[in-house]
Amino acid sequence: MGAVLQKKTMQLFNELQLQKSIVAEKMAEAVLAQAEDDKENAIANKEKAAAKQEKAELDKVDKYMQLIDKDASDYDDAVHAAKRFRGNQS
Repeated sequence: MGAVLQKKTMQLFNELQLQKSIVAEKMAEAVLAQAEDDKENAIANKEKAAAKQEKAELDKVDKYMQLIDKDASDYDDAVHAAKRFRGNQS
């Protein structure tokens, strides 16, 4: 009878060890999948930041081009008129 219990105990122990190794393998797979997701998110965030920076640079260039295209031919007349206006207020 003792040999039967010992054999049964060993069988249960081996099954438990097998289940533990299966769980450990599944946990390792989950950690690996999470790491891959984190890496993909980091790459996406980096690309998003680069696109945002590029848009900001393009907006600056666009604003610069608008300022270049602006007609400033009467600027000197406006500056002189403003100076005369300020001078008359004194």
